[in-house]
Formats: sequence, C-alpha cells, structure tokens
Amino acid sequence: MTELLDSAGLRLAGYVVVAMAALVSGRREQRSTSSPSEGCWPAFWYLSALLLAVMAASRAVDIGDVVSDVGRDRIRSGGWYDIRRAFQALIVGTVAGVWAVSVLVSTWRVPARHRRFLPAAVMLGTLAGFAAVRVVSFHYVDTVLYRRDLFGVRVVAIVELALLALTFATMFWFPLVRRGDPEDRTPSTPSP
Repeated sequence: MTELLDSAGLRLAGYVVVAMAALVSGRREQRSTSSPSEGCWPAFWYLSALLLAVMAASRAVDIGDVVSDVGRDRIRSGGWYDIRRAFQALIVGTVAGVWAVSVLVSTWRVPARHRRFLPAAVMLGTLAGFAAVRVVSFHYVDTVLYRRDLFGVRVVAIVELALLALTFATMFWFPLVRRGDPEDRTPSTPSP
C-alpha cells in the first residue's frame, strides 16, 4: 500500500481525475440556466481543467526534473553554483509571498457573485506553487519532501495527494446562496 501511495503514477492519475472533475464542473455550469450576472462562469472551470492537464502532462514526462537539471547546469556553467542556495531561497520565498498575497487580495477583492470559485482558485494556486517549489529544488525543502516519510510514504507524495484531494473537493463545492441576499446581486444602474 505504501508503494502505491508513493508512486508517481498515482499522483499523475490524481491530476487527470481532478482535470476531469473541472471539465464536469464546467459542463454542469454551462448547462445551468444562470446568467453571467448570477455568477455562472464555465470558463473558469475549463481553464482550470487546462492547467491541471498541463500539470498532468508535465508530471508524466518529468518536466520538473528536466527544468531542474537544465537550471542546475546553467548555474554551474555560469559559475554561480556556490551561491545557488541564496537564489533558491529567494525564489521559494517569492513563490510563498506571491501565494499569500494573492490569497489575501482575492479573498478581499473578489466580487460576491464569484466567491464560490475562490476555494478552487486557491487550491489551484497552491498546487502550482507546490510544483514551482519542487522545481526550484531547494536543499532544505527537498530534505523534508523527499527524504522524510510518514508511515513509509514520502512527505512529497502525502502533500501532493492531499492537495489533489482538496482540489477535487473544491470542484464540487457549491455553497447555498439565498436568492434575496443583497451580496449576491450585481449592482443595478438606475434608469433615467
């Protein structure tokens, strides 16, 4: 069982399943009778499915490892290898900072009619940020992700599977909206 949970194939299947869930959500939203002013936004789900499909394809051909190897070779040939950790820490910190600021700003600024998309958007951003941090291959992060395990399963597999499961759950999260809520309506313009 631990080998299955730790396999890259299971995580690849996870990306495919979540991408398909996004397609189902987009199709369901497209078929709904809601108008765009009521918060119907199938394009969000289709773009999410595209992002997840790209992430699945990159996982299938190990693009992350290729990008890490190319970056490592360039840093060596440029003579920066001895100071690479400072740059890696800066990139990891930037990814974390951008993620945190985007979550805070989007929580504050997203209009009420689109707030139901927020959990999925946050989870997609978290998955993308996690992939970016893995590509940077910062030694201290890699030590935790790849060299530590819980119950025989590497931490990287547990974190990635948990993020995929949470993202899958957000694809089907539709909060109940009361039709009379002033927050739910778009502002109307007074007629002359």
